Amino acid sequence: MKLWWSANLYWFTLIAYLNVFLFSYRYDDGSYINPFVVVFLLIAVCVMIGEFQFAWYMWVAQKTYKPRKKKHQNSESVLL
Repeated sequence: MKLWWSANLYWFTLIAYLNVFLFSYRYDDGSYINPFVVVFLLIAVCVMIGEFQFAWYMWVAQKTYKPRKKKHQNSESVLL
């Protein structure tokens, strides 16, 4: 689990670095990258890292994900 937490710290610092780097990057002509593209890219990276970290956590903790079953009422037990 310590490795998993270390990876979380690594991903957090990587995203912070990308945030600073991409928002302050200038082309040769002095223009910046479109902020919409930067935000979209950062959201996509965060989603992919989140999915990976969730799957890795489930594997490391040896847990299985089981969706909850919906409770159904029997039509016979309902009195009108």
